[in-house]
Amino acid sequence: MFIGIRYCLQIIKNAATKHSSLTSNQSGNIFFALFGAVAVVGLLGTATVSLMRGPLSTMVEIKNLTQAESDMAIASHLTLLEATELASDGDCDADGFVEPLEWVDAGGAGPTGGGFLPPEVASSHTDPWGTEYGYCAWDAGATTGVIACDVDGDGTNRRLNGNGGAADETYTVIALVSAGPDQTFGTTCVGGASPSITKTGDDIIIEYTYATATAATGGLWNIKSGDPSIAEISKNLEVTGGAEFTAGIDLTNSSAALQLGAASMLFPDETTLATCNAANDGLVRIDTSANPDILQLCDDPTGWVSIGGSTWEVGAGDDIYYNSGTPRVGIGTNLPLQALDVVGNIATTGNVAAGGNLVATGNLIGAGLTATSNGSIGGTLGVTGATSLSTLGTSGNTTVGGTLGVTGATSLSTLGTSGNTTVGGTLGVTGATSLSTLGTSGNTTIGGTLGVTGATTLSSTMSVSGSATLSGTLDAQGAISNSTGNITISDNTDVTGNIVASGNIGGVDITASSDLIASGTVIVNGDQLGPASVCLGTEKLQWTNGAGWSCITDLNDGSAGGFDTLSEVLGSGNNASGLDAVNFGKIGVGTATPSSAIHMSSAGTFTIDTHAGVEISALGAANAFDITSQDNMYL
Repeated sequence: MFIGIRYCLQIIKNAATKHSSLTSNQSGNIFFALFGAVAVVGLLGTATVSLMRGPLSTMVEIKNLTQAESDMAIASHLTLLEATELASDGDCDADGFVEPLEWVDAGGAGPTGGGFLPPEVASSHTDPWGTEYGYCAWDAGATTGVIACDVDGDGTNRRLNGNGGAADETYTVIALVSAGPDQTFGTTCVGGASPSITKTGDDIIIEYTYATATAATGGLWNIKSGDPSIAEISKNLEVTGGAEFTAGIDLTNSSAALQLGAASMLFPDETTLATCNAANDGLVRIDTSANPDILQLCDDPTGWVSIGGSTWEVGAGDDIYYNSGTPRVGIGTNLPLQALDVVGNIATTGNVAAGGNLVATGNLIGAGLTATSNGSIGGTLGVTGATSLSTLGTSGNTTVGGTLGVTGATSLSTLGTSGNTTVGGTLGVTGATSLSTLGTSGNTTIGGTLGVTGATTLSSTMSVSGSATLSGTLDAQGAISNSTGNITISDNTDVTGNIVASGNIGGVDITASSDLIASGTVIVNGDQLGPASVCLGTEKLQWTNGAGWSCITDLNDGSAGGFDTLSEVLGSGNNASGLDAVNFGKIGVGTATPSSAIHMSSAGTFTIDTHAGVEISALGAANAFDITSQDNMYL
């Protein structure tokens, strides 16, 4: 082309030379010159067009190529980013690798082994030559070909299988293909043990391995290998504006500490972070309701626990104290109701000293218990050592392993001591009482059973509404009374004074050195010793076996006169001297049905021995003395 231009310029030069010669030699024909000039211009235009068509065509091709490469670069980035937005952060087969998007079925019009770009990619889908971009994808990682990764739900996993390497990131996982100016795809994508992509013709290809794909998803940010939910950056971050995190910040793998500036950090207060539960376990807040503010840690299930910033102050020596507002200390509770509120037992190796009342609704256990004022316990009192109280009251059990000493009144539900029990005032027990020894200077009232294995000394009244068992000596300077139960003594009872009982007194042997006066009935072996009441002047005492004494009418010496009956005479025992038996019917000896006044019936011999005379008189009888017997009669 440059030779043609030079040839035209040479013609123009020759024409000008000839024109100068003609002018100098002759005037010549003007038309010949004009025709020559037109021919030169035409030749020059043809040469110019030929010159420009080549470079302009090349520039257009370069522009189309650049546009195609730019389109495919944008499309590849969008393809990679869209893949991470799928379920499970894009790792649908859970092998630690993000699966690329599936291709769209091209119906054979796309690259071999692939298809067209998926619709999720929001970029140009057509190249500058009017052909739709082709797309190939490979499933990397140890797990491939899982139907669960069929995102579009058409039953086909439109990805080529990778080589199954659990950590191989070196082979191509996505490729974008332009058919080029000839608008015909000559590219073949192959999966399996040796994934590859091969092109022929003028196809334009942009491809990414898994390693380059992760680096390309976010510029300086990379998707962490093996964990598609994490992005990595190898640069320092400097944030001049605000930053907001919707999830936690994990610094467990940091090689350096978190360093804060002058502004430090602000913790939520009790209104922003109110609840301590399993979800908030380990979170920190500031409790501004206290004065001063308290830094608290959520320790589920315990609750909010104060950390640092103690409200206790240092006193003299090793003393500490808390005297702010209404001071209350809770142990086992975050809502103390008293100055010291303890949920659970209190164990101490020393004494427990209470200047005021000692009130316990649960168990109170100690080696020694001393109170200068009242002691009131709602539950069980258990003491393994000595106990000295001014007054003692419990609604539960009271067990003392050592000595129980109370200088005032004592009111207990049950009482048990293995040592001495001394009460300077009143001892009142509503339940069972088991003691080794018992001594009271005041009244003793026991609503249940009293059991004492040692000596019992009472200087005042003892009242037991239940059973009382004493295996030792009972020394009572006052009255012993029992209105509801029995007093049972298994040993001898020696009383130097009077025994006054409104109920029964029972025992095997009852010995009295003085008078035995009973306002009621005296029973010995089931028989009554005395009459039920005093007989009248016209009555006399009568003993009936099994029924005892009773008052009956005296027919002899009473105002009515008369003699004793035979039963009265016979009832006099072996000595009936001075008594007459009169006015009776028949006497049967040896028969229960006498037919005569004296009817003796026996197969043996009758002997009548008398030191006095025997008078037999029969009035109106045929015989004065009638003896009917098969045996002899001796007089």
